[in-house]
Amino acid sequence: MRSHYKIVSIATCATLLVIAAIRFSTAADSEENLVRFAPEGMDSPPHFAVAVINKATDTIHVSGRMARDSEGKIIGKGDLLTQAREVYAGIDRVLVAAGTSPANVIHQRVFIVGMDEKTLPVLKQAMMEFYGDGPKAASTTVGVETLLFPDALIEIDVTAALATGSR
Repeated sequence: MRSHYKIVSIATCATLLVIAAIRFSTAADSEENLVRFAPEGMDSPPHFAVAVINKATDTIHVSGRMARDSEGKIIGKGDLLTQAREVYAGIDRVLVAAGTSPANVIHQRVFIVGMDEKTLPVLKQAMMEFYGDGPKAASTTVGVETLLFPDALIEIDVTAALATGSR
């Protein structure tokens, strides 16, 4: 009889942990904890946010960035390194405006048009310039046929931890 109560107690604890996780997840994603964010002067499209700060988890999610000028034209047509540097510069601008830095990037997702053995060294060079000697993020790199803008060769989005007290 005693072991039956232990099993019930373990099952009850497991259920309560699942309920707590669901409640935390729901609270963390609630509208009051989410702040749509764009640095001053940065183009902010009407159909998505440049970045979303989650105050409950102290993270910032930066939307996919492409190498575009203030008029929306692609910078560095045909030049992956120039575009990658421009994309990382845009990401850095968003992170710094939010009070954080590349050292706090948790994960990056990279989409490269026509990825092959020649593109990875170029991407690595741009990544090393962006992260420097600091910590490197977890990373996913995907080769794609095309991006939203035909001349874009690379798009990167990141998730970063906010620096303490930056929200």
